[in-house]
Amino acid sequence: MFIRFGLMNWIGFRFVALAMKAFWPVLGVLLGVFSMGLVEAMADDTGLSDYRISPRDLVQFQIYEEPDTRLVQRVSASGGFPLPMIGLVEVSGLTLREAEDKIRNLYIDGEFFVNPQVILVLEQYAERTVSVLGQVNKPKQILFPLEADRMSIVEAITLAGGLTRLARAETVQVTRPGEDGEEERITVNVEAYLEERRRSKTPESFDLYPGDVVFVPERTF
Repeated sequence: MFIRFGLMNWIGFRFVALAMKAFWPVLGVLLGVFSMGLVEAMADDTGLSDYRISPRDLVQFQIYEEPDTRLVQRVSASGGFPLPMIGLVEVSGLTLREAEDKIRNLYIDGEFFVNPQVILVLEQYAERTVSVLGQVNKPKQILFPLEADRMSIVEAITLAGGLTRLARAETVQVTRPGEDGEEERITVNVEAYLEERRRSKTPESFDLYPGDVVFVPERTF
């Protein structure tokens, strides 16, 4: 009787061990799916599910269960985000979820990962203003609309009250934060854009991005 009971116990324990061995990988997958769902739910709860990435936003990137891939970078002024192995990826104007899907597909297409779970977290909003200084009627900082990631230089000058009669519109200076922390200085012929605007219903213009500083110099006689 004792031997029979011991044999039954051994068979029972053996069955449980085999069942756990078979179920353990499935449990790991289920936990992974649950964790990713929790991350996505947290993103939705923060109200960022519909937010569209803007140039100069500070974004954290990581592939789930790949801690070496984690990095925190600012989106470039032109909307690119530098990533390991695949380089600069255009993300400006995309929601966080759309950007995650785009990056995931790039890693799969490049055969870097089989099924990467890409996680993007918005760490800090970009400074979403443009400063317009010098020979304008109302020098000021101009706030970007929430849905916009750029603004034409003509529109910015118009919002700053327009040019004064002393303005030298042919050599307007734009200072832009560079990718490596260095400032980029650009000379813009605003007079040419104003003339284009007067002649065309769909005029071309020079685009400004959050953080740009516009300086309109004084005309010398």
